[in-house]
Amino acid sequence: KGFVADPTTVRLRVKPQVAYLFHEFQYHPSQQFAELDDGSLEVNLECSTGWGIEEWLLGFGEMVTVMEPEVLRRRIRERLLNSLEEYN
Repeated sequence: KGFVADPTTVRLRVKPQVAYLFHEFQYHPSQQFAELDDGSLEVNLECSTGWGIEEWLLGFGEMVTVMEPEVLRRRIRERLLNSLEEYN
C-alpha cells in the first residue's frame, strides 16, 4: 500500500515548453515518457494520487495536463476552478 493510496497509473501530457524538465530530472522512479511529434511528452507514472501529486501538478500550471486517471483529472480541474473563483 502507498502512504496515501495504492499506486495507479498517472498519464500526463507535457507541453513542449517544459518537456526538457522531464528529460533532465527524474521526478519519480517509475517515470517513463514518449516524445510526441509536436515536441510534447506523454509521461506515465505509477504512484498514489493524493494531495502531494496534486500540489506538484498544479505547480506546472497550464504546461502539464492530467489525462488519467479521471479522478485525479477531475480533482485538478475542481481546484483550478476554485482558485479562479478567488480572483473573480
